[in-house]
Amino acid sequence: MEKDGVWRESVRISASMVNLNKQIRLTALCNFLQEIAGNHARFLGMGYQGMQERGQFWALSRIKLEMQTFPLWLEDIHIHSWVSSIKGPFSHRNFLMLREDGTELGSASSLWALLSGENRRPSRIQNHTFTVLEEKLPACGLPPKLPNIQDGALLRTHEVVFSDLDMIGHVNNGKYVEWITDAVTTDRSSWEAYDLIINYLQETVAAESVDIYGLAQDSYHLYELKKTDQDQPVCRAKIRWRKRS
Repeated sequence: MEKDGVWRESVRISASMVNLNKQIRLTALCNFLQEIAGNHARFLGMGYQGMQERGQFWALSRIKLEMQTFPLWLEDIHIHSWVSSIKGPFSHRNFLMLREDGTELGSASSLWALLSGENRRPSRIQNHTFTVLEEKLPACGLPPKLPNIQDGALLRTHEVVFSDLDMIGHVNNGKYVEWITDAVTTDRSSWEAYDLIINYLQETVAAESVDIYGLAQDSYHLYELKKTDQDQPVCRAKIRWRKRS
């Protein structure tokens, strides 16, 4: 439901969402935030079906996610989501994740672009009547633009398969997170990715091949995904890791 411009939903963490430590997986969390965004957009008349009727669709451009701690299997959590800016074809949507007792689990911020279904070009957002909470920003901050990486090592190559695709016909946003974390050589039984930034730069579709490059820094790792034999990146990511407590 929505109250004062903030959409609120609750979810129980199911077995399909968690990893071997019974924590929600990063991919499951990103996918759930997209579901929340879609539910609020649909409530506002700007969801998938509403925009399709106008010949438009939303595409995720950037996301930043920072977790203080991760919810566990069978926990009930509450997610608040709201729009903090509308400018041209772009919209910032933010998230706050809470335990049942009100303890903050983490926050996220996403940048969305409204695109034409005909030519995939940006399309201005017009005549909206919903609340925009410009002063209400998440603790994690807004998602920044990431630079290209130099001298990254090729970690793996992924062939796009049918299960990678969403209903728009391109690779689902959460799949890139899955590809990156699956390419990581860090012992993930001892370490967790708690701070994630992703920039989505172009579409990937069925039968294409994507090379995943990585570069380790002192406190974080950088990643760049490129279509095989092409120089233009598909997406860039930055992940900070910490020892599991």
